[in-house]
Amino acid sequence: MWSYIYIYLTSTYDWLLYLNREEPYVAVVDGLNQPTAVSAPSKVGEGGDVGLGFDVRISAFNGIGYGLPSAFVWMKPMAIPSPPRIVKLNLVAGSSTSLRVSWYHPMNDTGAVITHFVVSWELVTSKVSNITEGFSGTCQSFLNVFPVSQSYKHTVANLTPGTLYQVYVEATNIVGGSTQPYATPSTETQRRKADFPFGSLDSYAVSLNVRSTGSLTNDQNHSNAVKIWLSTSTLVLSWTEPSNFVVEETGDTIRSYKIEWF
Repeated sequence: MWSYIYIYLTSTYDWLLYLNREEPYVAVVDGLNQPTAVSAPSKVGEGGDVGLGFDVRISAFNGIGYGLPSAFVWMKPMAIPSPPRIVKLNLVAGSSTSLRVSWYHPMNDTGAVITHFVVSWELVTSKVSNITEGFSGTCQSFLNVFPVSQSYKHTVANLTPGTLYQVYVEATNIVGGSTQPYATPSTETQRRKADFPFGSLDSYAVSLNVRSTGSLTNDQNHSNAVKIWLSTSTLVLSWTEPSNFVVEETGDTIRSYKIEWF
């Protein structure tokens, strides 16, 4: 079934030129919806196994009617994809040089199947222009990252500990790349927990001692000292920081300690 529109030069000629094309007459045909093909097209506007596209022709009208129409031209409407959804940024357990980003498939392929995602990251600084790095891969490659789930995943590695980065993800198809939504949170400082060395012979180790009567304090005000009188029920715990380079290694400062006994 054919659909058609009328273009009247007396009232719409200026409107037709708004697309700034080289051709003198331009019209927008809207409402042409077709499903996205399973296979990626080899060129923009190419149809596929579903959604073959639309045949379009033009007829000219004068005082005695319409003349013969033009030859058919054929194309399938398509556009850049919708942006990826629910983009999240997380720390990586045990690593102070990595961040993990995850996301879900866009709501709409917009006529051409999404073939790749691009993960980009950059330092958050006061500079006007920062160097942006990125990684591109197929949809399936991001989907297969362990643990396998419905979300796409990528680990950004070899980052500088304790440095603030922002990460965003772009979906691409034959037409181009989507808008790039920032992850939530949009920035993250990669860091890991401060682990004490496990071996007892390490130079940065925890030690226990018995304590005779006296006092114990880390406060310069000696009146705040903890009085220790019962040596038979008291042990004194002492330790150093897990490393001389704890900030450089973990990306964060130690804010407190927890002592446990069993």
